[in-house]
Amino acid sequence: MPAAPPAALAPAIRRSQQQRAAERAYLNSIDKPIQLNNVAVLGQRAAVSDPRRLYPASATMTVVDMNTIPSARTSSISLLQALQSRIPGVSISGTEPNMTISMRGDRSFSGNNTPLILLDGVRTTISALAFYQAADVERVEIMKPGQATIFGSGGADGVVAVYTRRGSPTYNARTDATNTTPDVLAVRLPGYDCPQQFYAPRYGADAPAPTRPDTRRATLYWAPSLRTDASGQTEFTFYTAEAAGSFRLSAEGISTTGQPALGSSLLEVKE
Repeated sequence: MPAAPPAALAPAIRRSQQQRAAERAYLNSIDKPIQLNNVAVLGQRAAVSDPRRLYPASATMTVVDMNTIPSARTSSISLLQALQSRIPGVSISGTEPNMTISMRGDRSFSGNNTPLILLDGVRTTISALAFYQAADVERVEIMKPGQATIFGSGGADGVVAVYTRRGSPTYNARTDATNTTPDVLAVRLPGYDCPQQFYAPRYGADAPAPTRPDTRRATLYWAPSLRTDASGQTEFTFYTAEAAGSFRLSAEGISTTGQPALGSSLLEVKE
């Protein structure tokens, strides 16, 4: 044997020796604990599918986004009118409420050419879509005959799945670019509002002298939460008007047993 291997075989012999050394090191330390470096696990939240959909999304089905149909948002046409002549292979004919839908493709053995109609995942008939406003529909998914085998014989003539619009908790009508409804302004009313204190003029030594009659004194006194004693009596004080005249007293309340009460009288203010 030569004392040294040929130069062409030296790299291969070196790699083989390194591999055997690594295998021996692994076999010797297989029973010893091994400390690994920090491991970072990265994940991505899966997109939540529509819970109303009873079937998985497929690239073969036809999806009609109603936002892409301008007339569906700006006019009062029905859903079936908006879909006419827009879906290849789907024929929508007739006049409402007697409209029919048929699809090009294989037919069921029963000879019925009407596809299966789903409204938010619930099986229904085409009569339920009569005069249904297109503005209330988010999208329509079409599965041709042969693509809806998940529905068995019920989907032999195809499937028309209609999904209505749903409210979004993050929707803002002032900033949402999709808010294209003309002459409509969304107003958010507060759920709780602190009542303001009833206005009463300042009377006393430190009050400035009035220069003109106070027109805000149409109501002399208003108290929303007066409580009576056990005998039904209560006391309250208020300032009368600066001008003479008659004022109507009106009291409304409710007893501890839930019995409503109403009373009225007249108050005469003299100079």
